[in-house]
Amino acid sequence: MDICKLLDFDKIKYEVSKYATLEESRLMCNNLNIIKNYNKLCEALTETNDAYYYLTHNANINIINFNNLKIIIEKLKKEFVLSINDFLTIKQLLINSNSLISMYKNSNIHNSLDKYFNKINKLNDIDKTISTIIISENEISDDASPTLKNLKININIINEKINTTFNKLLDKYKNYLQENFISNKNGRSCIAIKSEYKNYIKGIIVDISSSGQTIYIEPSEINNINIELLNLQNLCEIEIQKILQDLSLKTKPYVNEIENNYYCITMLDFIFAKAKYAIDNKNTYPILNNDKFINLIDAKHPLLDKSKTVPLNIKIGENFSSLIITGPNTGGKTVCLKTIGLIELMALSGMFIPANENSKVSYFDNIFADIGDEQSIEQSLSTFSAHMNNIIKIINNSTNNSLCLFDEICTGTDPVEGARLAISIIEYLKNKKAIVIATTHYSELKLYALNDNHTINGSFEFNVETLMPTYKLLIGIPGKSNAFLISKKLGLKDEIIDYAKSLLNKNDIKFEDILSDLEYKKKKIENEQDELNKYKNEINLLKDKLLRQQKGLDDRVNSTIRKANEEAKQILLNAKKIADESIKKIHSNDNIQDINNER
Repeated sequence: MDICKLLDFDKIKYEVSKYATLEESRLMCNNLNIIKNYNKLCEALTETNDAYYYLTHNANINIINFNNLKIIIEKLKKEFVLSINDFLTIKQLLINSNSLISMYKNSNIHNSLDKYFNKINKLNDIDKTISTIIISENEISDDASPTLKNLKININIINEKINTTFNKLLDKYKNYLQENFISNKNGRSCIAIKSEYKNYIKGIIVDISSSGQTIYIEPSEINNINIELLNLQNLCEIEIQKILQDLSLKTKPYVNEIENNYYCITMLDFIFAKAKYAIDNKNTYPILNNDKFINLIDAKHPLLDKSKTVPLNIKIGENFSSLIITGPNTGGKTVCLKTIGLIELMALSGMFIPANENSKVSYFDNIFADIGDEQSIEQSLSTFSAHMNNIIKIINNSTNNSLCLFDEICTGTDPVEGARLAISIIEYLKNKKAIVIATTHYSELKLYALNDNHTINGSFEFNVETLMPTYKLLIGIPGKSNAFLISKKLGLKDEIIDYAKSLLNKNDIKFEDILSDLEYKKKKIENEQDELNKYKNEINLLKDKLLRQQKGLDDRVNSTIRKANEEAKQILLNAKKIADESIKKIHSNDNIQDINNER
């Protein structure tokens, strides 16, 4: 079965396509699939991320919708004559081109999308030429050529002449008229006459109403004028075709630039559609690796109500390559598989994912899944046979870089044989180095996971008091079916439950006891870990406080020492100054004494 349909990726692609403007871009959204080249995938994710940056930094990208240009481009290349609508489509392309160039320059943002923005050409010359000639969907400018202008003038003169003549005829034959206005039938101007008066007016019968009560006659008074008008209109059409042919020839030299602009705008529309979808759904950039390592943080299935969905946290591919998920029905096992598969499909198609930042996804060459009841009535296949056909295809097509998802693996057959077969299939794929996640009710698979170094148990927590699943995935703990407890809570007689328990062999009872003990110890460790984390946080806060206090004390001590040193230095400077002045004064007195002695 198509993996995109199986994991509801088709629905995601359709939602993304709603954000695209152009038909070609919407088609690209609906064709999203795994990019089977690691470097190209990295490039696609970067482009989506850069478009996300544009949109979250007030860069307004606005693309006006226009028709598919592929046929028009091919017509230009083959020198066919383009229609008025073809030129209007090219005009819309050029409007978009100029708008995007302006937005890009004003944004001052430079990233991987530069290669598209920088390749868009303005094409001002041909833009001006087309705008001068093409006025609207049904109109070419009268000034497109002197011949066309003269023809339009003559047509207006003839129309005025026809109107004047008709007004006189309407007044002349007013008593015979079914309608008191000019009618147009088969491209000819007529008057509507009551059928009983058809012989009262000379002219050509152009049409008759379905009831036969109205006869549409082209009066002989304007027959020649109508012929002249038709001739002028034919000449006008011929001239318009010449103008369009000439304009087509003038446009052809720009065909490569037009094709390039169309490609760049289509790609930008496609990339920004993915980014807009990511913003509206609060999706995040996935960290991609090539090591078959998945670490989803608070992941949610994108098609479920996020306000009611319990986040999924799962890590696989680092310490173990296979995960066996067990537990009661309606606990979330199937949704878990679909969420992992769908998120990987989104990431491998260059999209953001519905998970918290820093979530990691792995590059896989393919994703395979056997999920749900795919029984084929037409082929008369049992449920087991249908599932086994899918599993055989997965085994034959998977590689050492594939993600394989199995829901209730090897169900629908003898439990003993089914369990042994499931173990063998998981073992085969594990030895093939594929990543395997499987859900099951088989106890043998729980034991297999306990004894295998590369496989681990997992389960969804179940509240036995409320008989409701919590949808919280527990890694490292196999799940219990809780069939006896659930049955008892629902009101099944104790004697039936007690007899059922007596039918269990000692190994089954011992294994269930081990599960209960593991679950109890797991919760106890989690509670102790929470307490330890609480104490650790408190210690870190105290440590930070002491460090701040110590830093404050050190700062004060250093400040005091610095101040004392400065004061001591100042004292020394003052003392030195006094000493220098004293010595200077002594020398001065000695000199005066020497002078007196000489006298």
